[in-house]
Amino acid sequence: MKAKHSLLLLAGLLALIPPCDAAEPTAEAVLNAAAIGHGLVVHVGASDGSLAEALAKRDSLLVQAIAPDAATEAQLRQRFVKAGIHGQATAGRIGTDATLLLADNVAAIVVADLDATKAIKREELFRVLRPLGKAYLKSDGKWSATAKPRPKDVDDWAQYFHDAAMSDLSADRVSGPARGLQWQAGPQDTHSDGVRVIDDLVIGHDAEGLWARDAFSGLPLWKRPGLLPATRFGWLVDSQRIYIFPVGQRGFPGIPSPCQIALELRTGRTVLEFTEGLSFAPPADLPKDAAALKQLRQDLAERAKDFQARLIDGLLIQESGPSLAVLDAQTGRRLWGAEAPEGLVWGHPLAAGDTLYAVQGEWARSASYTHWPMT
Repeated sequence: MKAKHSLLLLAGLLALIPPCDAAEPTAEAVLNAAAIGHGLVVHVGASDGSLAEALAKRDSLLVQAIAPDAATEAQLRQRFVKAGIHGQATAGRIGTDATLLLADNVAAIVVADLDATKAIKREELFRVLRPLGKAYLKSDGKWSATAKPRPKDVDDWAQYFHDAAMSDLSADRVSGPARGLQWQAGPQDTHSDGVRVIDDLVIGHDAEGLWARDAFSGLPLWKRPGLLPATRFGWLVDSQRIYIFPVGQRGFPGIPSPCQIALELRTGRTVLEFTEGLSFAPPADLPKDAAALKQLRQDLAERAKDFQARLIDGLLIQESGPSLAVLDAQTGRRLWGAEAPEGLVWGHPLAAGDTLYAVQGEWARSASYTHWPMT
């Protein structure tokens, strides 16, 4: 009798342990292995839809479950509709020629059991996977994650002029005539500010605020409502941060905030204020005379119009009117500054190698917007 009870207890314990060769991996296993929390996840060879359903509960992920046949595809779609996640999770199936009906470089994560789905080749999975994305694959009974490297002939565009030397020249060898539409999202009105591209992200803004999207799929990463750059020359990015001089001082519409700030690239969270840099903060005691207050606003607006910034080798260079400052981009510490002689202003700073160059002369209205003849 005692032996019988022991066997029943053992059977019960074994039932609680998931099988070693489960039909689909868990969402936690996929996300932990990939270390990517946003974008499109493609699960090739999906059977019961449990992985897609678990992943789709995260707002930052869009999931497509690729079934091996039409019957499984229909079952997956029914499951997603019943769970109320259809759209966040969609179903498809492997093409008749063993291809995936997806654009190149679109998925942040690709999941596939190669032991069970032998029709799909690794090359096809990596075609769909975007650069810096992760393929979580099962082969010979083991799951492992493999990153897709970013091609060396793809370049960033991290500043308005591409780089601190104002070269306006990219090293990209992949871009060329458009042969199709990769993605389309958000308001379609154009901005002269352009966008900033870094690694696998594109940073831009619309009338509502600053945003970040997956550069390959267009899926949103974050948005900062109300945070807008005061000048196209005052927001730049690197692989960790966004540097922006935002609009917005109470009582001074259109004038930048008191100082430039840094945002965390992957979250949009403010992490640093460059209080030691150039400032557009009005004096503590504002003029009570209406004409004097109007003149103060105009002076701040003119200074802001010609504000420019450059980013090179961890240094943030700021210029506005007669003031020039160089800061440590990581800490915000002021390294040095320079004031132009009375009656003169700095213009168009550019950095190349370890040297900073700047034009010095009399102030000219909107000189920033005619940068090419001067430099």
